[in-house]
Amino acid sequence: MVTSSRPSGAMRVLIADGDRLFTERLMQQLSAEDWIDVVGSAGDGKEAVELAASLLPDLVLMNVEMRGVDGIEATRRIGENVQSMCVLLMSAVDAPKDVDLALRAGAAGLVRKDSVSPDLIATIFGLASLGVALDPTHTARDRADVPIIR
Repeated sequence: MVTSSRPSGAMRVLIADGDRLFTERLMQQLSAEDWIDVVGSAGDGKEAVELAASLLPDLVLMNVEMRGVDGIEATRRIGENVQSMCVLLMSAVDAPKDVDLALRAGAAGLVRKDSVSPDLIATIFGLASLGVALDPTHTARDRADVPIIR
């Protein structure tokens, strides 16, 4: 799904999560911020990869656990196709192995899905202000110092 856009100065965000109610709640929260423009949403990893390539958002917020192509694999594919994009993975479970997998796949970090609150907004703001997190010339290893909220 593609949504309307805000002024060009806003951070363009794509949300990828199979839980429609969660996605709608997250879209409402993020859209309330003047500096965030939610440009679309995807229901699975395959759709996330396709929308990332066509919409070219600044940030993809993606659930790790999705049917078909999971968030880790979708992150890897996005990095192969569109290297100038930042992906922040979300997970409902606290699995330390997912943090390592997320970073190796090219994600800027991993946040708990239950932190969809001001904590998530603060994390997005932090990524926006950290040039290294959004700079396509830096690898996941260079971004390893980006804060990961669990």
